[in-house]
Amino acid sequence: MRGDRTRERGAALVEFAVLAPLLVFLIFGIIEFGWLFGQYNDIRHAAREGARFAAVDAASAADIAQRVCDTTEGFGAGMDAIDVVVTDGGGEKGDMASIVVTGHIGSLTNVPIITVFTPDALSSDVVFRLEQTASWTSDTLMNTC
Repeated sequence: MRGDRTRERGAALVEFAVLAPLLVFLIFGIIEFGWLFGQYNDIRHAAREGARFAAVDAASAADIAQRVCDTTEGFGAGMDAIDVVVTDGGGEKGDMASIVVTGHIGSLTNVPIITVFTPDALSSDVVFRLEQTASWTSDTLMNTC
């Protein structure tokens, strides 16, 4: 009777050894996904702030890019660089313009099996209407934070 219990204990250990790596990868995957989702929200927020600033009271395209960079919290959390592309669309009041914010990100966990499935960059594009004549008129301006 005692020998049966010992064999059962060994089987449980083998089952745990087989399943433990899968559980660890699942946990790291959940952590990585949550972190990427937060980074994506940060990029979207920065693009919206930049678009609002450009539509209402931006003095130059460099000011718009600086506003986007100041709004982004990602630098402390793993973003290597942020590209800001501002396109005016005419520059007159009522014209449509756009801003594209792209954040180049790394990995939080650096687990190779997980990073295969994660993007290298997150991007958000916002099209907005100019509420005043743009003094920052340019065809396309790209800045990097």
